[in-house]
Amino acid sequence: LQGIRDLLAAEPQRPGYRVREVNLYFGRWLRHGGIYPGEHMIFFQRLGARYQSGQADVHEGVQVKDPGRLRGHLVHRAYPDIELALDKLNGYTGAEAQGRLKRGVRVDSLSSLLRAVHRFAKNYLWKRGFLDGVQGFLYCFMSGYYVLVYRLKIWEQQRSRRNGRTLG
Repeated sequence: LQGIRDLLAAEPQRPGYRVREVNLYFGRWLRHGGIYPGEHMIFFQRLGARYQSGQADVHEGVQVKDPGRLRGHLVHRAYPDIELALDKLNGYTGAEAQGRLKRGVRVDSLSSLLRAVHRFAKNYLWKRGFLDGVQGFLYCFMSGYYVLVYRLKIWEQQRSRRNGRTLG
């Protein structure tokens, strides 16, 4: 990444630097569907930096005031196959559900289905995920499925608590 070489060759002028990310998803670089361009803070000064967790500690990151942006892209080799994608999805949805439960989020099964369909439609149609071919469809489908699964895990926990049982 030329941007990293340039940064290391000079004195950093900003408290942190972000870089764009491109995702290799089932063998194809995705450019649509809301996945590109993702950005990540890769260099930062610890003083003045702030750790910020996601809604449920799944998508965390570091924040600094007035970050710079490096040229080039960070390559994220997301999922080479379906089995790994489903394994990670199961782990991430479990963490997402637990984090949201701790924050008091409540769900029902119908709204969970509607939100999943909405996520798929938003990414596939409005954000043009269909332009990334089969891999774009898979990404958008898995995004919607992710929403459905973490919400159903919350729903299941809520039902178990109401019935006096614990799951786990």
